[in-house]
Amino acid sequence: MSSAPTAEAIARDAKWLAQALDPAAGMVRLIAMDRDSYRKASFLDDRMLQAPVDAQLLPWPQVEEAMARDLRSDARWIFHIGHVGSTLVSRLLGELSGVLAIREPRLLRDVAMSPPEVRARYLPAVAKLMSRSFGQVACVKATSFVSEIAADLVPPGERALFMYATPRNYVASILAGENSGRELRHWPKAAPSGWRNARRACPPMGLMPSSRPPLGQPR
Repeated sequence: MSSAPTAEAIARDAKWLAQALDPAAGMVRLIAMDRDSYRKASFLDDRMLQAPVDAQLLPWPQVEEAMARDLRSDARWIFHIGHVGSTLVSRLLGELSGVLAIREPRLLRDVAMSPPEVRARYLPAVAKLMSRSFGQVACVKATSFVSEIAADLVPPGERALFMYATPRNYVASILAGENSGRELRHWPKAAPSGWRNARRACPPMGLMPSSRPPLGQPR
């Protein structure tokens, strides 16, 4: 275990992933990462705690202070629903030498699940946290329902990738075997309202059809 990172270390690059947030307590969990660990990690939610990690709990004001500097906020975002190939796309992008792929950090879910008046405190720093890299462009694949706050994460006029499927194809992709042929004719054809709102607020780079636990040191 290393010691808690300084503000300079947090701001410098993506070594200290802001992995999770407890908005009520104002605490954030940072986990030490390098290029290879980002590449190997399927997801950056609490499943990554099943293996030994170097984690530190810090009060949010310390992280907020680090992000108050003139830092990049140009993360490229992937918003999606489930079963549309977003993980594959993120992995392929992560194989490019100029891209750091960041897949589903729990912090984004924690922010999205917070009441709007609480969320507002954290949003200004989140884009900078997610834009840190090792000299590369950070490409962030958010958890599926984080798309509901896409307009709060993507700067006005910037583009993002939205991946979705029609309701019929989405259900068919989940059902397997003999269940895949069940009656789906009565499913609505329109995209969910949350997606329509996100698409209006954030010009798409591409449209591809197709009880929160508390923070604590990992065992």
